[in-house]
Amino acid sequence: MLDLGCGTGLAGPHLVAWGGDLSGVDLSTQMLARAEQRGVYDALVHAEALDHLRAHSAAFDLIFAADTLIYFGRLDAAMAVIAQAVMHGGIFAASIECAAQDFAILPSGRFAHADDYLLRLAEPYFELLEQCPVDIRLEANMPVKGTLFVWRRR
Repeated sequence: MLDLGCGTGLAGPHLVAWGGDLSGVDLSTQMLARAEQRGVYDALVHAEALDHLRAHSAAFDLIFAADTLIYFGRLDAAMAVIAQAVMHGGIFAASIECAAQDFAILPSGRFAHADDYLLRLAEPYFELLEQCPVDIRLEANMPVKGTLFVWRRR
């Protein structure tokens, strides 16, 4: 399993409960040091997410990207690289912050994406298993609305 953009490893304890090896990748060495303190990752890698995925074709049966796609504007190349890294029959789960158009940059410097945009990009590679509204994080003590998607690799 890969925790893509693992940050401080908040998802790690939940993911490791599924069993198997759990790796995390992040650009921030400081975040990775905090993730390591959780003691649940088999490997933590300091790398740019898409570069890491390109080097690991069909290597993961689960890729989890919680609050990670917000750092990418256009997602067509990212979706293709993610699909390449997930084994056939594997799972890709991701959350996005909601936008009215395909994607938009927010005052925070993060990106928001439209549900239908992500669905269009995923369709050639993945079968949608679940889509549900979620609060993806707190910002100024207010929940940020988003969507969680779970797909199976075709």
